[in-house]
Amino acid sequence: IADTFILSRSGSNLVLERAENDVVWSTVNIPIAGLSELQLAGSNDADSFIVYNLGDFAGVISIQGVEIASVTDSVQIYDTPGDDVWDAREGYGSFQMEDAYRVTVSNVYAMHGYANAGGYDRAYLSGNAGANKLKTYDAGANIARIYLNGVYSRAKFFDSVNIYGNGGNDEAIVYDTPGSDLFKATKDDGQHVANDGAIEYNYFSFETVTAHAGAGNRDTARFSDSALREEVRARPGKVEVRDIDTDTVYLTMRNFDHVYAEALTDDGKTDIMKMHDNGVATIDLLFAEMANGQVHAEYYYNPADYYSPQASEMIYESLGFEITKGYSAYGPDKKDTDGVNPALLAWDGLWDEI
Repeated sequence: IADTFILSRSGSNLVLERAENDVVWSTVNIPIAGLSELQLAGSNDADSFIVYNLGDFAGVISIQGVEIASVTDSVQIYDTPGDDVWDAREGYGSFQMEDAYRVTVSNVYAMHGYANAGGYDRAYLSGNAGANKLKTYDAGANIARIYLNGVYSRAKFFDSVNIYGNGGNDEAIVYDTPGSDLFKATKDDGQHVANDGAIEYNYFSFETVTAHAGAGNRDTARFSDSALREEVRARPGKVEVRDIDTDTVYLTMRNFDHVYAEALTDDGKTDIMKMHDNGVATIDLLFAEMANGQVHAEYYYNPADYYSPQASEMIYESLGFEITKGYSAYGPDKKDTDGVNPALLAWDGLWDEI
């Protein structure tokens, strides 16, 4: 029968309870004085370990699971009011409480770290060499989960979370918050900042990334190019970044109010920016100018005044692409390109110069 081990603090003691099917069968009070390490070991069953705030205990809690093919052990660790750090990877986890105790976890496939007691808490989640999958701010909560083919780690309510793919064909799915979010990305790496900086997710070495917006007031995405030859195809509601040479889309940004893309890597390659109009018969505006020898382009969706469009009407913006191309399927749309080298621009459909 699977056991649940619950460790908490009461006065000058640690309190260890062992439960089966939500029934507590035994309770042990362990004096903190002189205690440097407490080891908890599981069995061949699907055991669970829960560690609550242990106060100023200064030792080590060592949890050792036993994983076999048919069962999965789990651990839940809760933080203290200090600035705590949760580090989880395949087969090992460590939760260091500020100026206090540390909880280590070995051979447990489901690891959960919680940070809702205060302080500035950080988490570091790492994948393995396989195909890992990451989800952040999933189901409307401040949470990051990384799945490693049956093994997973989770960080909930942390102020800052760094997530590492570590090889394989890894995928990240980034969801937005109800506030005004900022998403920044380049090849494989990126950052999602929300709640005026109170929530921050940083991801590294993820080969495919999808970022979702639309739940907040005004969500913004910023893309910076890499050494690859890249194409950014922008449509209302969906912007994709493609590696031209491998014909692979590696970044998708959905439902952002404003997407800014820049191609400032001086690698001698031709990066392409493609700006599409909406799927309805609106009259849009593509404005382009030269900025320090590079094309700066702005795309306005159905502006009220084509000669004085508003920032809130701009949905795409780009800088530094060798080719900037406008697509008008429901035109004629408007373009304002005075002073721009025509060789740096391309057009599809009907466009009226203003």
